[in-house]
Amino acid sequence: MTQKLTAAALEAMSVSDLLDLPWDAIEAAQGFTLPPEGSYYVTVLEAKVGAVGKKGEEKESISLEFQIDDTLELLTETDAKPEAGTKFDINYISGKGGSYFKRDFTEVAQALGIASLRDFLTALKGAKLALILTLRAGNNGAKYPQISIVTLAN
Repeated sequence: MTQKLTAAALEAMSVSDLLDLPWDAIEAAQGFTLPPEGSYYVTVLEAKVGAVGKKGEEKESISLEFQIDDTLELLTETDAKPEAGTKFDINYISGKGGSYFKRDFTEVAQALGIASLRDFLTALKGAKLALILTLRAGNNGAKYPQISIVTLAN
């Protein structure tokens, strides 16, 4: 059995370096997935201002990337429990998105004693949270994650 290279080791390699590696040595990426509705413990991997949308039609957003640490409860018992390490993201788009972000994260901001959004985004990275994830249908029919009752996890 071939030893798998870590994601960090793979990131440091060029594609040319990968060409001669045994298939089993390359760790498959976890990737992003849309977890089923439920309650989770998560870690905030990234919290930043970014842009979403088609090229030339981008809109500013507050972008958050989460990693699931543990599944507390799924809304539908028949849903498959996502693996620890599963990643998903949420974007709060434009100025209006800022009001939704405040709604979802006020309790956490107060617990951390943060006064500005800029400081909060910095403090949020690496934070352990408990949250409820639901899915909402977008105008295009796609499903998007929506979070609520966000608190700091112990």
